[in-house]
Amino acid sequence: MPTAETSMGVSNADPPKDAKEEAKLILAGMKCCLRNLYEGEPNRRGRVSWTINYPKDLDDPPENADSAQYALIARNKKSFDGRRKLRVESIVVQSPLLKNVLGGVLEGYPGTTTSLERLEF
Repeated sequence: MPTAETSMGVSNADPPKDAKEEAKLILAGMKCCLRNLYEGEPNRRGRVSWTINYPKDLDDPPENADSAQYALIARNKKSFDGRRKLRVESIVVQSPLLKNVLGGVLEGYPGTTTSLERLEF
């Protein structure tokens, strides 16, 4: 049986959407808050999906009040190049004195601001 169509090409025979579904469409992207998504388990191809479930197997962060006392933090990563066991991944400069000295050394170097609270190379 043919359906009647409006001038916009939409069938008048389509069932009306309920009010909640319509409200979701109208409000899409307008909820003023953050939605956290977390990395899920990789599938058999190694691809990661995202989930709203908070991971249960997280360790406490190692950068805490104790590590805040140190002038420098070196993050070491396992190395698989055959010459060494570890390699430096990044260095965090926490000392205001070192940041001041680095400010003079790196002055004019593009993209570097040594006055940041967290200075990471």
